[in-house]
Amino acid sequence: MTFGGELPNLGPGFCSPEALLDAVDHFSAYNTATSAGARLLTPYHAHRLPPDPEGRALQHQLEKIMDKAHKSQYNGDQPLEDNDPPEDLDVDVDLDEVPNDEPILPLTFKPSEDNPDPFHCDETLREQDQDLSDFPPHVIAIYAVTSWLHLQFHLP
Repeated sequence: MTFGGELPNLGPGFCSPEALLDAVDHFSAYNTATSAGARLLTPYHAHRLPPDPEGRALQHQLEKIMDKAHKSQYNGDQPLEDNDPPEDLDVDVDLDEVPNDEPILPLTFKPSEDNPDPFHCDETLREQDQDLSDFPPHVIAIYAVTSWLHLQFHLP
């Protein structure tokens, strides 16, 4: 029983017995559709409660308030037509006539931290190391996965 009421505690997701009955109807219909193969059962659909009318009304009110605040912020409480830019915004500018007070500095190349390449192997690879046909396929797969995991966690 809920404190001070005659109704049992329906849990955090149900505010009224009608919401509980709506949830039962919703999941019964979904169970029927899933068992018939019409829908795939996903965790999202399996654990999602049907929309609550009171919650939907509250969400609608919040959206209205946010839209009103957005319009007043970006429109300045004026009609939208007053804030529209003028139709003709083209300005004829000759870029050759614009004086250039600052000289253009040439780009200088600075060696990066990856020069020399930190992953370059100084040891030369031998042909006998490159032939993997003598190894069983499972060993090659193990080597590939081990190398991949090593690179995943040891890259700078």
